[in-house]
Order: sequence, then structure tokens, then C-alpha cells
Amino acid sequence: MTVGWASKREFWSRHLRQWHWISSAVCLVLMLLFAASGITLNHADYFEGKGESVSREFPLSEEMSARLARLENGHVLPDAIAAELHRQTGAELFARTIDNQYGELGFDLARPGVDASLTIDLNARKIFLEEVDRGPVAMVNDLHKGRNTGPAWKLLIDIGAAFFLLFTLTGFGLLFLQARRRASTWPLAGTVSFEIPKIDTFPYRKPYVAVWLEDGGGQQVKTLAVLHDQARIGGRWIPELRSWWRTGGRTMTMPADGISRPTQAPGRQTVGIPGIDQLAPGRYSVVVEAAREKGGRELVKVPFELKRGKSASASASGDAELGKVSVSIRP
Repeated sequence: MTVGWASKREFWSRHLRQWHWISSAVCLVLMLLFAASGITLNHADYFEGKGESVSREFPLSEEMSARLARLENGHVLPDAIAAELHRQTGAELFARTIDNQYGELGFDLARPGVDASLTIDLNARKIFLEEVDRGPVAMVNDLHKGRNTGPAWKLLIDIGAAFFLLFTLTGFGLLFLQARRRASTWPLAGTVSFEIPKIDTFPYRKPYVAVWLEDGGGQQVKTLAVLHDQARIGGRWIPELRSWWRTGGRTMTMPADGISRPTQAPGRQTVGIPGIDQLAPGRYSVVVEAAREKGGRELVKVPFELKRGKSASASASGDAELGKVSVSIRP
């Protein structure tokens, strides 16, 4: 590693880590809010109250009635009139659009947790203000849905989304810096595929197959899969997988969770290699053994080199009871 790269790495590591924990704190607060409100929103009937309804009535002066009557539909209520109505009713009418329907002006004043409306009857010269306060839980639920929230809440959501992006990107950046120094940052995944060939014989019995992993010294590391007839577990054919049986199969209780599988018809089968990224680097072999009732027995060994963070592939072929066996390791 050059001095220049080490200096850059230290710079980016310090700043990425700092912004990662800052953004994580913001994300944690937002996640708690939305997780809790998600529960209350999903069970709104249980958490939300019925709400308290309040109706108030105010007189409308003749002069104000005349000023309102002159306003055109679709225009914004003048600030001077909005301020005067606010002093009288306490309602926020700034920047509200006028909707005059046959001498009645209606304004929707709903906000999170509160359903409210103000109606001005120019003919009767009266103002009616109705509010239904549904409580703090309803307010949080409305914030979760973005209902009646206004531009300030939308801005907060945009800022929160930006922090989530920052948290994700700085996390990937830190992962990348770690990966350059420690290849095991990126976990390995391994698969074994093997072919059961079609054999023209009668009667044909599906073969029992054992797949296991050996280290460089020929010691069994783990059994990956055993294909067997689970209804005949006490029969003779499990021990007929002789190599697997001698190297560790005899100590297992069958059927085994995650290992036992039913026998398969001719075709290609795939088995995973769980926990391969936890193994020490070195030489290993995948061994596949097949034994068929009233048939033959065959074993295919596929050696490969396991290296941290490196891909590997190898294959070998059987002659009769097994076809091609392939091993694939990918980060």
C-alpha cells in the first residue's frame, strides 16, 4: 500500500465513519417514529379516540361581508382580511383560496390529528368554525401518512430521505475500504452441482447420494447433503454409501435437518456449501458418492483451493452412477 493511498484511505475512513454515525442517529429517530406509528396506524380503531367536537359561531360585520363578497373565486384571500378574521376566530386563513358558493365561503383547516373547517355565510353575516380533535395518536398517524401536513413536514421527509441515503452510501464506502484490506468482508458462497445419469435398466432404483466436504488431509469437514429414502431409514442402503459412512456418516442421526433429502430421478441437482466463508484458506475437496440398489456404486472427488474473497471452480466426471460434478465458489 503506497503512502498516498494510505493517507487518502485514512481521510475517507475518518469522514465516512463520522457521517455514518451522524446519519444513523437521525435515521434511528425516524425509524422509531415510523415503526411506532405504523403499529398505531394499523390498529387505528383501538388506539385513536373518537375525538372531541367543538363548534363556535362568530358575527360578521356588514363591512367585512361586503369586502368578502367582492372577492373573486379562485383568488387568494388578501392578507389584511385573513389577519382580521384570525384576530376574531383564531383560524389561520393566510394564503387560502377563495371558494364562494352562493354566498358561502368554505375553508378546509384540517391539520394532523384535527379535522376543522370554517364557513362564512355572507347572507346571514355569520362565521361558523367546527373542529374535531382526534388526539395525539391520530396526529402521529396523520404524520405517518402525510395527511394534512403541509410543506414543512414534506421538507422534513425529504431531509430524512437524504439522511437515509447518506447512511447507506457511507456504509457502502466503509465496506469498500474494509474490503480492500480484508477480503473476507465480502462473504463467500459455494455450490455443488452433480448429475444423476439416466441408466437404461429395469427395475431402476433411484440412487442414494451423499455429498460432503473434506480438508486437504482427507478428513471430513461437514456433510452437505444425503439423498435417501426416508421411509426405509433402517434399511441397508445408507451404510452402502461406504466412504461417507466410514468418514462420519455412522455418527449421524438420520434423517438430519437441512441435510436429508429425498432420492431424485435422473437430472442435475444442486447443493449449497453453508459456512464456507468461515473455513480457513487451503486445499479442500467436495466428495460425491452414489449407491444404487441392484446397481453400482461410484465416488467422485473434486479438489479446489479456497482463498479469502477469491472465486474458485473445479469439476470432475463419473463413469456410470454419476455424471459431471462441479464446485463453484463466488464472493
